[in-house]
Amino acid sequence: MVDHNEVWEGPEWALAHYRQTVAADAPVRSARNGLLNHTYAVGAGPDHTLQLVAPQFGDDVIRLIGAVGPVLTAHGIAGPQVIATDDGALSVPVPDGRRWRLFNWLPGKVHDRPPSAEHAREAAALLARFHDSLQGQPVTRDFCDNGFHDTNIRMGRLASVLGEGDGEVRAIARAILDAWTGWRKLAPPDVPMRPGHGDPKFSNFVFPADSPVPVGIIDFDTLGLYRLDDDLGDAIRSWCNAADLDASAAQFDETVFRATVAGYLGSSRGIAAAERERIVHGGVRITLELAARFCTDAVEQSYFHWDAAVAPDARTHNLWRAAAQLDLAQQMIAKRGHLEAAVRTAVRPED
Repeated sequence: MVDHNEVWEGPEWALAHYRQTVAADAPVRSARNGLLNHTYAVGAGPDHTLQLVAPQFGDDVIRLIGAVGPVLTAHGIAGPQVIATDDGALSVPVPDGRRWRLFNWLPGKVHDRPPSAEHAREAAALLARFHDSLQGQPVTRDFCDNGFHDTNIRMGRLASVLGEGDGEVRAIARAILDAWTGWRKLAPPDVPMRPGHGDPKFSNFVFPADSPVPVGIIDFDTLGLYRLDDDLGDAIRSWCNAADLDASAAQFDETVFRATVAGYLGSSRGIAAAERERIVHGGVRITLELAARFCTDAVEQSYFHWDAAVAPDARTHNLWRAAAQLDLAQQMIAKRGHLEAAVRTAVRPED
């Protein structure tokens, strides 16, 4: 069992708990680091993925990931497969509340943004297959509404810290809250929740080196019950911004948007008419939601990683991110008519 008095100095310490799977001399290198977790490639292949994850991702999350993996495999979708420690545990906890976990390595390339519209179309088709494969599966009985995309709660949290920020933070926060106040009035009728990914940003799709057709999806920490426009909205937010996430301004790519919608609607067997009507609204909503999260953390400086090579401090980095997401949402709002028309013309022929 894990001794919490041990010194946990890094991935080598964690891998000592996986000696039945990983050789002591296996090479380890940093790879695929995101806004919350630290990820390492293990082995010459690489062969495994080792992650140090945030405290909110406990063994209950890992257990759910392990149950979903075989379901997706049966539908031809590659995903993470959980590997237990030598003593059968799902992870290796450390004293600060985080934990180490090990998966198989999913070979291929990840991209921060679509290299082409075709990449976006094919990734959207895979996302549709992902959603369809989970519909009605027994494993999804353990899925819940985790509140991850409860936009009203995110906006309420931003409003609650408004007085703690400086003038620049308050200006961006008010702009985000004002944009949301106006946009939510345009929301189409609500739709039921269904099993979803929760965070289908483009870097969570794995591609072969020479093909725009992805082989799998990674990062299942946010698996849960969502409205379909939560997932599609987050995809639009991530895939259709041609600018870097760390930039202070965005660049909405309508060509990628049209490819994304066409790919999803052309492959989905389960999307309802009411869900289609919410696609554009979801794109703006989730973008404003992330803007609110970044702006909140510009005050609290307690959640997202920040990069000293990009910004002088966490406040500045998160404020730039918030401004960029607000800019992206405003561009989508300005193009609302064009985007909704694109959704209408992308409807499957049998509809």
